[in-house]
Parts: sequence; C-alpha cells; structure tokens
Amino acid sequence: MDLRKFPMDAQICDIRIMSYAFNTKDIVLTWQGVTISDEVELPEYDVSEDIDMGDCTQTYISGTYSCLVGNFTLTRRLSYYVVQTYIPSILIVVLSWVNFWLDASATPARVCLGLLCVLTMTTQNSGILSTLPRVSYVKSIDVWSSACLVFVFGALLEFAVVNVQCRKMELLEKKKSKLNLVTNGAQSDDPEKDQKFCFKPVVVTAERVDFLSRIIFPSSFAIFNLVYWQKYLIENVG
Repeated sequence: MDLRKFPMDAQICDIRIMSYAFNTKDIVLTWQGVTISDEVELPEYDVSEDIDMGDCTQTYISGTYSCLVGNFTLTRRLSYYVVQTYIPSILIVVLSWVNFWLDASATPARVCLGLLCVLTMTTQNSGILSTLPRVSYVKSIDVWSSACLVFVFGALLEFAVVNVQCRKMELLEKKKSKLNLVTNGAQSDDPEKDQKFCFKPVVVTAERVDFLSRIIFPSSFAIFNLVYWQKYLIENVG
C-alpha cells in the first residue's frame, strides 16, 4: 500500500483468476462482465464501481495458462479522520492563540496554557503514529501533525519573546526614573552630556508582539490549510 497521501489515499487491489491444472489448449478464460454486490461494504473504504479488467496469461515450462485480472480501486473514507484528528488539531492550535489576548504579565497562565497545548498535540501525534505502519516516506498526516505542532510550539516561543520584552521595559522604566531624578537634581550646562541620558523608548514592545501575533499566526495557519488541502485532497479528487 502506498500511504503517501494517507488518509486521503486510494489503494488499487487486484483479483486474479487462473487455471493451474489446464493450459490454454483446454481452457481459455474471458471476461463477461463484473458487478459489485450491494452487500459488499468496507468500514474504511469506498469500493469504486469502475473495475479495470485485463488479461494476465502466463507462460511456463509446462505450457501457457489463461489468467484474468481485475483491479479494484478502494478510496479511504476521510470522515473518521476529520472527526478524530483534523478537527481536534485545529482546536488545539486555535486554543494556543488565546495566549496572545492574555496580559503579558500573566506569566503562570500563559506558560500553563502553552505547555498544555504542546503536550496535548504531542500526545495526539503519538496516538496517530501508533496505529500506522512504519514507512520510510512522509505521509500527508505527518505533514499536518508536524505543522500543527510547530504552530503550537511557536505560540509558546512567542510568549518567551513577550516576557523578555516586558523585562526590558521594566529595566528601562527604572533607568528612566533614576535618570529623571539625576537630571532634576542637577542641570548640566553641556547639552551633549544631557543628550546621553535621554530615554529612548523601545520600538518593539510586548503589546506590539502580541498584536502582530494575533494577525500572523491565524493568517499563516489559514495559508497552510489552503496549500495542504489543495495538494492532498483537491488534487486527489481531481
């Protein structure tokens, strides 16, 4: 089975009918038509009614033997994975964005929420991989799981940046207060000397980082979804 597009894959399975006791001198097999019974149903696949019928006659030392082959296309049903994998992953990623609306000084809340989302995403990925065969190539579900984990982990790293900016602002505010006390106590006659002690505000503040994250993270995730579903689902259907 080729699982590169799992769980949006379609597998081709064949059935072979061949006579091993009689060669073509005694019996020749031909297709008269194939129909699929309405009672045939697979819980995970949809069986296509378009069957590719062919001939697989083989020649051996003992003679030529008639053979027929029919290729059946089995398309995996996506509904189970949408409910059990894709929707929960999307909700976890969206939940990690709540951090951007929390106050920058709410360190315990933001750390707990970020770690909870990362651990939940990791646990879900482990559960998905445990039910799949170990193959050497990348599956579409691997791309989705890895991308969601990157978005969740990125939201946690965003708080680290915000926390650093908050500390910088606190230090600069303290420095500004001390400089104001010094300049108010003694005015210098040298303008250039006074200019050295001027307070320069930080351009990138913690609030600005959160504001940009509220735009960048959802937009990036939306673009990823467009590319992902275009590549694996729409092209597969087409």
